[in-house]
Amino acid sequence: MKILIVSFLFSIHSFGQTNEVRLDSLRKIKIEYTSQLDELELKISNVDDEIKLLEILIAQSRIEELVGEDGIPAKLNALDAILRKVPNATSEKLLRLKAKTDIKVLSFENGYFRIEYNRVYGYVFWPDVKSNPQIAELRGGKSANKASSNHTIQSSYKSSYRSSSSYSSKCGARNKTGGYCKNMVKGGGRCHHHR
Repeated sequence: MKILIVSFLFSIHSFGQTNEVRLDSLRKIKIEYTSQLDELELKISNVDDEIKLLEILIAQSRIEELVGEDGIPAKLNALDAILRKVPNATSEKLLRLKAKTDIKVLSFENGYFRIEYNRVYGYVFWPDVKSNPQIAELRGGKSANKASSNHTIQSSYKSSYRSSSSYSSKCGARNKTGGYCKNMVKGGGRCHHHR
């Protein structure tokens, strides 16, 4: 009976040691797999960065083809526009441009067109520029309520041009109160109040 109890205790003790060894082994395997997972996540992150860079370069080359070296010739709309230093409504005002002024559009970012006017470069809010097919393509066909202040042209550029009859957008013309017209216009452009 004593031998049986001793052998039972010995088997429990060795069973416990076997489980502890197995537990240590599994923990080591987990650490190894976690290390491999971290390496894979880093590799995936590097590939994602390369994809983003290539997407930006492709979008930039499309924009360069669209804009060309001299920019897109355009006009301001019926109301005066403010040329700003950076694409932000609170940034420094460089000039007040008269309505229907000839400009060259160079890019689109944060809801603003980067333009050149008499060798002065700055930004005007997108509704202040009269739309044409090239301007609409550069802007990506976004309406006022969809234009995000967080997106640059690289992330908002759409390569396919929407025909003028296939979408609607808000008018966006400045009104007497200083706000922007919210009338929807089929095919883009200005509503009947602001033509």
